[in-house]
Amino acid sequence: MTLLTSTQRLSTQPTARRKLLALLAAAPLALAGTAALAQTGDYPNRPVTFVVPFPAGGNLDVFARAVAQQLSETWKQSVVVDNRPGAGGMIGADRVAKSRDEGYTLLFTNTSVIQAPALYGKSPYDPFKDLAPITQMGTVAIGLAIRSSSPVKTMQDYVKVVKAEPGKHAYASYGVGSSAHLLMEGFKDRQGLDLQHVGYKGEGPAMTDLLGGNIEAGLFSERLIAVQEKTGAVRPLAVTGTLRSSLLPNTPTFREAGFAGMEPVGWYGVFAPANTPKALAARLSRDFNATLTKPDIQAKLRDFVVRGTGTTPEEFSTLLVTEDKIWRGLIDKFGIKAE
Repeated sequence: MTLLTSTQRLSTQPTARRKLLALLAAAPLALAGTAALAQTGDYPNRPVTFVVPFPAGGNLDVFARAVAQQLSETWKQSVVVDNRPGAGGMIGADRVAKSRDEGYTLLFTNTSVIQAPALYGKSPYDPFKDLAPITQMGTVAIGLAIRSSSPVKTMQDYVKVVKAEPGKHAYASYGVGSSAHLLMEGFKDRQGLDLQHVGYKGEGPAMTDLLGGNIEAGLFSERLIAVQEKTGAVRPLAVTGTLRSSLLPNTPTFREAGFAGMEPVGWYGVFAPANTPKALAARLSRDFNATLTKPDIQAKLRDFVVRGTGTTPEEFSTLLVTEDKIWRGLIDKFGIKAE
């Protein structure tokens, strides 16, 4: 029998203990990984809810319902759309943020999820701490239009006219604190324009007043502008973003018209509660992105002039940081508050 010296015993025992402690420490991680894989593997095994934080019938709601139908076929489970409007989208977002039903209660929303907390000055949720980004589904541009009877033909003309008569011109947006309002305030600032803002509750009432001669210019969805352009009622001057609209191919982007800074666009995106396992978030992202290739969804994208994107959770998370700086920067700079 070999006897160990006291020095040998001291060096051997810590090694054994270290190995045992390492095994014990690794056990919970292995179990957690196994649980996450199991949850992802049989997901979903019961109905899934999409929370849409705006009223039924809008573009976001219709698009969400189309995606829900596609995923119900993919998942072999019912997918229910639950409209929770209010507080600029924060009521619905907060419901998902506080949910512990990972993967089964999801937020189908738009840019407001990061705009609203800044606009209201406080929020029941933190979009970066309480929500897990899943994917950006698509982007939505807007355009500036005037009545076709106006002598103004181009963006250059419009800026010249407004500059020549400070304080005498106004533009409409579809809401105080909307992307249209925020972007146009930035445009005014860069061009040195004394131009008043008139915020409407939706683009329908704003377009009605434009057509009726109560307002001379306004920012609207590409789809609505295209509908009115076909009737000869309005003239589009420029669209936001970096690409021309498929419905308004002869209308330049603001940058093409000589006015940089109007590249940001609105978007649709999907979020889960912050405690959603990464493996499940990745699975959800793949499934949502796959719907963008389906014929029915492609038709909805064309109908609403949504440019399908589809991102990984990591890509969407990085994008949100950039987006927050843009929108919060405009909100803070011009002191815009929700009404």
